[in-house]
Amino acid sequence: MVAQRSISWAPGGNIAISSMGASKTEDSVPFRILNPRAQNVSAILSMKYQAHLIFTSDMSVAEKSKSYRAVIQECIEALGKEHNPSAQHQQLLDVVTEGHKILWFCEALYFVDESKDSALSLLRDWLRVHDDGVDQAVQSYLDGGDDTQFWQVVSRLAAIGRRDDATELVQTRIQNVDSRAMGAAALGDASSSEPIYVAEAALLDAPPDTAEARLDGQFRVWQEECIATLEALEVKSGDDHLGLLLGVLGGQPSALQKSCRSWEELFVAGYLYTRLGGDPADRRKRSFEIASAFQPTHKALLALADSNPPEAIVVLARPGEYFYSAHLADLFSRAGKVSRQNWHIIRSPNISWTSTWSRRTIRRVSATISLASTR
Repeated sequence: MVAQRSISWAPGGNIAISSMGASKTEDSVPFRILNPRAQNVSAILSMKYQAHLIFTSDMSVAEKSKSYRAVIQECIEALGKEHNPSAQHQQLLDVVTEGHKILWFCEALYFVDESKDSALSLLRDWLRVHDDGVDQAVQSYLDGGDDTQFWQVVSRLAAIGRRDDATELVQTRIQNVDSRAMGAAALGDASSSEPIYVAEAALLDAPPDTAEARLDGQFRVWQEECIATLEALEVKSGDDHLGLLLGVLGGQPSALQKSCRSWEELFVAGYLYTRLGGDPADRRKRSFEIASAFQPTHKALLALADSNPPEAIVVLARPGEYFYSAHLADLFSRAGKVSRQNWHIIRSPNISWTSTWSRRTIRRVSATISLASTR
């Protein structure tokens, strides 16, 4: 008989793990009680226990997603404390980190509560944590980069929403943090000042990175000013370096594609700068199209960006990540993004974990999950 394990809550906030179908001896017991807060519980088991608590709570979908992400982060930090990690330990850390990256991305695109958080800021922070390529580029420039590298780094920072960092680099270069007046005069009149001051003015004049700034037209007006300055610049001298930055700020796809170095960067850049309305689905579609110049690090990211949650769940339903698939499916079903009535799970005869929050068995999957989307 195939061994099967079931997780459920026990009195005192403990976990009851039962073994069903396993061979019994006179000394064996049908279940054991574990305290998820005990010091001898592994980081992975603790993460699963806490996730169970989150998904059986009455939190909103946005709160569950945010809390679950925090739990995974705690697990990553605990696993990262291992001084001499084995290859298996490192592989486990990679799986958990990958899951954190996917779920954070998913939260920003589908589950964010805009009254408390911003999808734009979540995506920017997600990229800062999970893609450090631009930070390496900044450090390379600071270690002795030339003028070309400077403009490339500034444009790249601006493209992924880190305009404050881009502004700091610009102001450090000109060594005059109070040059706003000179630059402001230059924005829209490219012949009146040096490119560095035009760049500073464009960055400083940017409205807040909020949905409100886009809905009330502030962001669009600012982008139009950047494009107008770019057009004047092209007539004057065709400055490619400053022109690239202004094209990025104005939301030109070609400028975004030239500035970014990965699919993740380019998708975020498209989401931040695309000149569309506030509908998330439209922004995802446009960003997905812009980012097609690169390949993402995980197929689940591609599916989520392409407004295809069922495919993301299928991709994640594999040994080592099956619990991510289950939790992602739960979040999407509660949010009304996929239909629970159309689940078809082909299971492999391995150990399964039955969780009371899902009311179904999530097994180590060797086949396919078919879901009907209600997008």
